[in-house]
Amino acid sequence: MKVFTKSRLAAVSAIALVVSFNVHAGESAEDKISRAMSAAPSAVSREATVIDSDGSVLKQGTNGWTC
Repeated sequence: MKVFTKSRLAAVSAIALVVSFNVHAGESAEDKISRAMSAAPSAVSREATVIDSDGSVLKQGTNGWTC
């Protein structure tokens, strides 16, 4: 079994991150909102602001919470 060096592990991690962003890149805004809201209890997420990974607001909220 080969031992990963720090630089090799960093490269593999970077590739995994890029792939994970591309998986969600084709999602509609509604899909992104639904996925973000599912990560919190509905009492919180129902009125929370939802932002995209680039910082743009997908859904404006009123309760001070952000998904």
